This record gives sequence, C-alpha cells and structure tokens, in this order.
Amino acid sequence: MSLINVVIHTDIRCICAQFADILRDPVAYQEFLENRDDCAQKLLDLLQDLLDYPLLDARIRPVILKALLKLSTKANRHPRCFALSDRLQLADHPTAAGSFGDVWKGKIHGETVSVKIMRVYQEADVEALLKEFYHEALIWRQLSHPNLLPFFGAYYLEGTKSRLCLVSPWMENGDITRYLKDNPVRVNRLTLTLDVALGLDHLHSLKLVHGDLKAINVLVARSGRAVLADFGLSSVTDSKILQSASTSKAGGTMRWQAPELFTGSPNSFASDVYAFSCVCYEILTGNLPFHDLPTDVAVMYQVMHGQRPKRISVIEDNVWNLMTECWKEDRQERPSTEQIVFRLRDRPIGAVPTDTASDWSPFYTSKFRSSLEEHTLFLSCGSIDDWLQVRVTTIIVKPS
Repeated sequence: MSLINVVIHTDIRCICAQFADILRDPVAYQEFLENRDDCAQKLLDLLQDLLDYPLLDARIRPVILKALLKLSTKANRHPRCFALSDRLQLADHPTAAGSFGDVWKGKIHGETVSVKIMRVYQEADVEALLKEFYHEALIWRQLSHPNLLPFFGAYYLEGTKSRLCLVSPWMENGDITRYLKDNPVRVNRLTLTLDVALGLDHLHSLKLVHGDLKAINVLVARSGRAVLADFGLSSVTDSKILQSASTSKAGGTMRWQAPELFTGSPNSFASDVYAFSCVCYEILTGNLPFHDLPTDVAVMYQVMHGQRPKRISVIEDNVWNLMTECWKEDRQERPSTEQIVFRLRDRPIGAVPTDTASDWSPFYTSKFRSSLEEHTLFLSCGSIDDWLQVRVTTIIVKPS
C-alpha cells in the first residue's frame, strides 16, 4: 500500500475518533437523534460505512453501533446497503423450511448464498415486517463471531417489495441434525455442543437473546463448526404477519421452550439456556426433546408439570448433570452461558471447540458488500486486505 493511502487511513481513523467524541456528548447526541428524512439517511449510511471499516477502533465501535440503532429506530430508516440490489439467482426448488420461511440456495455476484424467503405476500405486510425486525436485523448485520452465521442483508425478490428475502452465506452441510445423520460416527458431538455454547455466550455477552434456539437453527460450516442462525429475530417469530405454516413445518417450538414461556414471560437469557440444553439433547441423542410424545400440547403439559426429556444412556453423567441444571424450573437457578462454557471445557467433561481455522474472516460481511458496490467510502483507499496491512505497518513503525 502506498504512503498516501496510509496517510488517508490515519486521517479516517482520526475522523472516527472525533465522530465518537461528538456522539458521547449528551447535547450533541440528542441533536443527532433528531435528524430525519434525507439527512438521517446520509448519517445512517455514514455510520454503516464506519462500522464496515476494518481499522475501526474496538472502543469506538459500540458508540457508533448504538447511534446507528437509535437513529434507525427514530427515523424509521436503515442504511441503504442493508437492502441488496445485485441480481439474485435462485435454484429451482427450496432446500429446507426454516423458522421464518423457505430456504433456497442462490448466487449473487458469484457468491453462493442462503436465501430465506419470508412467507408474506402482500406489500403492506412486508413493510410492517421490515419495521418489526429493523432493530434485530441491523444488530445481526454487525456481528462477527466464528459460531454466529454472518448476515449479508435483505433482498426484494424480482425487484418488488412483495417477497422479502434474508441473505446469508450458504452452509453446504445444512443444519446440525442433517449433518449428524450424514456423519453418524466420525463427529465429536461434545465439540459441537461447545460450539453452540460459545455462540450463545457471545450473544449473551452483548446482551442479546436468541429466542428461537433449536437444532434446525444451528448450521454447520465447511470446517464442521456449529454456528447459530436466526438469532435476534425472535421478536417476529410469532408475528401475525408470518404464516403459521412456517412454524408447523419447522416442528413447532414448544419442545424447546422453558416453562415460564407458557405463562406469558418473554424470551430471556434463562430461556435460551433451557433451549440450549434441549439442543444438547438433540446433538447427543439424535432425537427431538420429548421424542416419545406425539404432540406439542402433550409436551407443554409435561413441562408445566415438571417433566423433562428422558435420559438416554449415551449421555455421560457430568454432561447430564449440566443439562438438568439448565432445565431447572426456577430460571434464577439455571447456569449462565459463561458458566456452561467453562464447565464444558473444564474437567471432567473436557470438550474441545472446533479447530481455530475459520470459515470466514471478521471482515467477511464487509468484503461481500465491497464486491457488490462500485464505490464505498473506503474502497478508493485500497482493498480490505490492503487495509489490514495498514494495521500491521502501524504496529511495526509505532515507537516504543
């Protein structure tokens, strides 16, 4: 990278710091949140550019993300790059039915992607649905973790607003249930369990609730790493806008729900922990929770009366003890995800996560965006790989 580009990036990083200082000022921040219409749109686009900048200081990122989410909610707008505009090619038929819609394999600008087509057909419904998950989907767009599925953005099928699609990387291995059926012997199931725990722990560390954790929402990357999908969208799971067929095809949700959810309590960290134990059951046994009960209503009845899935001999004592703690009636007595990760990794369980070789870099979403757009704020300063060299150069030349 040329010296002039290094200087430009130094200036950009200074601008990021100055912008963060403005957002930290209470008076300036309130004035910032009062922007609307075109002015708000330009600010949201700028904030997303800053969040996509690989050299953004980790201490500044939360300040800018908070501002993006707040302004997006108040102005009822989102960054324009959130809506993908490149030509999308779909396969001839769907590959699976997910919690929110049918999943198709697609291709956009040479990248193989997963396309979840929401089950809504009226344009007015799509607008209402978009408004519901703006906040959650925008958070998903910013997340980066080896055990969380990246999110590329939304797409309107065939140039209309009547068929909304959610676009993310294609996972060739499918969900974890299918993966285990295809690889019944040579897979370390405890490793997959730890992968799920690590992804959920990262969400909880960011104060985010998954809300719809079950095996069909856990995908397996090319490396064999388990990654969580459909997180952050739980607020629209029960939306009247979505057709009920989406839930019935996915097998319902009662088998994974904590008892307090049946009495009207909202999804929480504790209910995620309960659902995590159900996913452990699926991974370790190959069976659904309460596989011996024919209906979800029967499951609900048993759970409300203190019953839990029956132990199968393949589950070791120490793992089963952890699972039963996650299923405790009193949500306050369930372990945190941090405690779960510690106990899975520590003796006597000793689970080891999937090899550190990553299926995508922390800048995967940014690279995807730059491949679709002829111009973004920082492309004129070199490719993303060039940007990373700036960081290395800065570290090398930094005086001691």
